[in-house]
Amino acid sequence: MHMKRCRKCGAPLSISRVRKWNSDGTSTSRFSDSGARFCQIECDEMRCIIEGISSCVGHSIENLQIDCQRKAARSSMDKYLSGAHGLAGSWARTRVVGWPLSARAMNATGVGLGQGYTEMLAHEKGRMCRFRVWHPYCAPLLVGDLWGMFEALNNFTVEAIWVEEGDSITVTLEKVKDDLVWEDPFRRPLKKMPTLPGEVKFDRCERCGVPREFTRSIEWDIRRGIANNRITGRREATIVVEALNAVVGELTVEAGDMVPRALCEIEQDYITGVMGDIALPNTVREYRMLLDEMRVQGMGNPVDVRKEGDVLTVRVDNPFSEPLLAGKVAGYYQVLEHAGPRVTWTSADEGYTMIQAWPA
Repeated sequence: MHMKRCRKCGAPLSISRVRKWNSDGTSTSRFSDSGARFCQIECDEMRCIIEGISSCVGHSIENLQIDCQRKAARSSMDKYLSGAHGLAGSWARTRVVGWPLSARAMNATGVGLGQGYTEMLAHEKGRMCRFRVWHPYCAPLLVGDLWGMFEALNNFTVEAIWVEEGDSITVTLEKVKDDLVWEDPFRRPLKKMPTLPGEVKFDRCERCGVPREFTRSIEWDIRRGIANNRITGRREATIVVEALNAVVGELTVEAGDMVPRALCEIEQDYITGVMGDIALPNTVREYRMLLDEMRVQGMGNPVDVRKEGDVLTVRVDNPFSEPLLAGKVAGYYQVLEHAGPRVTWTSADEGYTMIQAWPA
């Protein structure tokens, strides 16, 4: 596959066309008028979260994950294809020329975001489409992405069937109803997150505008649709924050506060596992260096890091997920202090969360 890259920094141009980095520590979609949030996350980390929460609630959450991702993809794409965007929607929704070319554009976007390589196996105008995705970043999220985008591009409701086969997944989408219809439109809402202003500055590529802090750390394997972190060697991908939070919200209603607490513990275990026995000084400066990576990842803006005795206090403006960030802080604390911590966090209803960690 030939993919256009920025001639200055080498980033796939599909990234700058889809994603923007803001001065408040968030990263948002250029496709959505509502500014749906993106963040960068390790693929193994996402799988650990899904498996861990499934174990916590006693059943698989894959279908819930698919449905929330479908809603996010469909909402974002439908807004982009609305009349406010002129000819873009009319062209993309033409089923003879627009849809096959739109499928190619979807593949370019997925490759740039590290989500896998997509090929269209079959297409029957106005009725069905079948895709195979090689090296999918996360099967439930991928199915939801394709499902929601196909519905929005065709302006009808479909059913999806998918089969995982080794390093690939085949997704078949077939029309069931005219127009975009939700069976239960009030379930699993995608909530717009409050944001506070910030003064985050990135070293941006003068040509495409993508932060060099991002492009310096990522290496793209275009043929496989994989984005690997050059420093850690681990695969990363871009996910939709609101879809993740919709899953957590739904499960919290179902199972109670054990869900966010479990999410924090799952993230803490993941962080301590990947960091291993690395020796780092337990200084405020070191904590700040670790937490500063959140900004380019789109996870939020750590504006204050303090340590009084054994108590670490962190304020994060515009957090993407309070329990996951608390888990990160707890994991860093365990590695740097060589002690398992207790951790608390506050709700981000006012645009920020306060996280504290201290020896258990």
